[in-house]
Amino acid sequence: MTGLRIGGVECGGTTFAVTFAIDSPLNIIEKVIIPTTTPDETLTRVGDQLSKWKINTLGIGSFGPIDLNKKSPTYGFITTTPKPGWQQTDILGKLRKNLQSHGLNIPIGFNTDCNAAALCEVLYGQHVNAAGEKLSKQDTVAYITAGTGVGIGVSIEGRLISGLLHPEGGHMIPRRKAGDNFKGVCPFHGDCVEGLSSTVAAAERICIARDKLASVQDHPEWDNIAYYLAQLCLGIIVVVAPNVIVLGGGMMRNAKLFPLIRKHLATLLNNYIQVPELQTQIGLDRFIVSSRFNAKGSKTTSGAVGCLQLGIDEYAKSCSKL
Repeated sequence: MTGLRIGGVECGGTTFAVTFAIDSPLNIIEKVIIPTTTPDETLTRVGDQLSKWKINTLGIGSFGPIDLNKKSPTYGFITTTPKPGWQQTDILGKLRKNLQSHGLNIPIGFNTDCNAAALCEVLYGQHVNAAGEKLSKQDTVAYITAGTGVGIGVSIEGRLISGLLHPEGGHMIPRRKAGDNFKGVCPFHGDCVEGLSSTVAAAERICIARDKLASVQDHPEWDNIAYYLAQLCLGIIVVVAPNVIVLGGGMMRNAKLFPLIRKHLATLLNNYIQVPELQTQIGLDRFIVSSRFNAKGSKTTSGAVGCLQLGIDEYAKSCSKL
């Protein structure tokens, strides 16, 4: 279908990015940012905005945990999230009902915000291996978001992984860095990776408002945060062996974190895995990378593009059933 009108909703703990594109997720026509307040208020505003665009399909990428089991009575729910007021929210059902009230009975793709970003990166990220050869959609791509929360998404051979649940790597419990006595901010685990290295944690560590973090580029606490993100990278490497790890989210707009993460990762690996991506500087520089969609001046994010792609994929599935 030419002229396919695609909606995307990237659901974050601070804001919802609501995006409209035509035919391609890279052909973004309009983007609206809606603050994350209460579920009813936020989702009503999101649904009303989407209806104005008269979309044919929708993709949703949400913070979690979420229920991706289509046989479950809570499919489409945000479940045990640390986000106050959002526990057990039927995000998919509420948005579907809102759109139907506007006469839009359309396909809706639903996944995590991190898996949506991983989908974008594997299709449009333009990543390369240590030798500079372009990766394909059959390669394994891991995406880490470090923002209000810390999460991961993984694409293997073009498939976003999930099973018992989707990946929740941000809640791995890391080895504590010597001299770091920060207790952590996760309400479930305290000092998990998210509890030690989210923007919430960073703001508390540095004693600054979260919206001022970008103004603090040099601070000893960044090295602590990088150490825990490097441990998350290590965990991903030894479990799924990705071809690239892409880091995005508000925290990663501090470009000085990347060399710190690479340094700590090399030390943690201790030359155990002997491949160019992990043994040479150019390899590490091409293995632990920023998203081009997270660059200053970018008009979108990998999460937003991935949500639009979820909508395209769900539309294609619905057409194949006709």
